Amino acid sequence: MARKKQTQTLSDDRRVRAECFILCDYAREENGKLYIVGGGWDLIIPQSLPLIYPAFLAVKIVLPGQRAVESVNFRIELLNKEGTALGEPAIEGNLRGTPVENFGDGEELPKATVFLALPLQIQLGQPGDLRVRLCVDDETVAETGFTVAPAQLTGSPIVTAERAGSTDGDDATEMSPTSKSRATRP
Repeated sequence: MARKKQTQTLSDDRRVRAECFILCDYAREENGKLYIVGGGWDLIIPQSLPLIYPAFLAVKIVLPGQRAVESVNFRIELLNKEGTALGEPAIEGNLRGTPVENFGDGEELPKATVFLALPLQIQLGQPGDLRVRLCVDDETVAETGFTVAPAQLTGSPIVTAERAGSTDGDDATEMSPTSKSRATRP
């Protein structure tokens, strides 16, 4: 039984994988690192629809074994909640990594890590749940989702939680709702 588990692990080690796949306001790849600003959002509250929403995808892809030295095709697709692609892929391209040998028992396959900061122009037509999918050589490697809320006017109040202050100087841990204005991006 231990042998079977080892075979399964080896098989998984030969698959392309995304170690990071995150929607963000801005991303940059520099010197083998991803710099991410405003990452991890999953809700867009537009002022009006339809809208072209500027965003970035920060991606870290590991290309194992022979794929580390071959050129592989990738695409980014926008999907509806049923998983159907909405139009043509948002981005298509090729990846080629510079392999780095794993150090250890000598039996590890070479691998390459590729960092991508991909600008997107997401066309939003109506409220709903959407997904962004990364495919490498026609295999789904990663997905993330977000929701488009119904359009709301700028400055609409939203309810947030703030720490309630106390009159005796203690740090109160009780939370109280307050009204705040929504920040919007151009």
